Amino acid sequence: MSVKSNVESFFLGFLSSNLPKWNRLYLLKISEKIRLKQRKYLRLDVHLADHCNLNCKGCEHLSPLAEEKFLSLEIFERDCRRISELTSRHIKEISLLGGEPLLHPKIIDFIEIARKYFKKGKIQIATNGILLLKQSDLFWETLKKNDIRLCITVYSIKIDHVKINQLRKKYNIEIIYWGNIKQMNKVWEKMPIDIHGTGLNPSQYTKLSNFT
Repeated sequence: MSVKSNVESFFLGFLSSNLPKWNRLYLLKISEKIRLKQRKYLRLDVHLADHCNLNCKGCEHLSPLAEEKFLSLEIFERDCRRISELTSRHIKEISLLGGEPLLHPKIIDFIEIARKYFKKGKIQIATNGILLLKQSDLFWETLKKNDIRLCITVYSIKIDHVKINQLRKKYNIEIIYWGNIKQMNKVWEKMPIDIHGTGLNPSQYTKLSNFT
């Protein structure tokens, strides 16, 4: 049986037989487009550490509440191996996150493994930058060898960005900043979370309770 026949059987069985024929054919056409439409790229976000060396009140990763915990290198390699098999090693972007990923004592190994299984695509480390100047020469050489980008989130903390920029030039590393390093203002982003899973804004909970 062809793929089209399978899709048709499913939808014609699912839809009411009382629907007009043109309506059923229209829905079938949509289903075919959905089936044939493929994602152009995949992106992976991997948390190497749950905790952080900052204590931001508005942390969307809830790191200030997290206990010190690191991702297992063995689990990471196992997952990378399987994902590479499922995607034919085609991932557009991998972000190594936290918490603060540079807290992980095996950060260099994570970089090597990520690039080992995904030769193409962007791999980046999202960091607050505090620990960058404490990293070894091997760390920076590993970034260069594996073409790893640094994404530094700008906070109102003292970091020697001049020295970081010197290292960027020395090792020819790509660095992007999330925020303005010339205007390190304190920013608060309010992100209401719907803990009830209703899809409603928290302000609508009262209205919802009238119907439950």
